[in-house]
Amino acid sequence: MIVLPPPADMSNVDIVESHVHSGSSTSEAALKQWIEGGDYVKPTFETRDNVQFQLPDGETVSAGDTVAKATDGTFFVKPQPKDFTQNLIDQVSQGL
Repeated sequence: MIVLPPPADMSNVDIVESHVHSGSSTSEAALKQWIEGGDYVKPTFETRDNVQFQLPDGETVSAGDTVAKATDGTFFVKPQPKDFTQNLIDQVSQGL
C-alpha cells in the first residue's frame, strides 16, 4: 500500500467539502462520482464488502478515511488526529 503524506502545512488548506468512506463499494462509487465532478449523493444502502481505491494523485482511500476537497479542487485523505490513548502511549514510550 502506498501512503503519500498530507500537504505539508494543513493550516493553509481550506476544505470545501469532505465525506467519510465506509469501505463499501457503494460508498466508493459515490465518492468517485463526486471526485469526477458530480455531486456527492450518500448511498441509500451499503454493501458489506470492504474496498480501497485511489485518488487521482495515487493516495489510497481505506474504510474510515475522510476524503476532502480543497479550494484548489484537489482531493486528499484528511489526516486523522491520534486519539488520547495513542498520544499517551507515544509520550510514555518517549519518556515524556
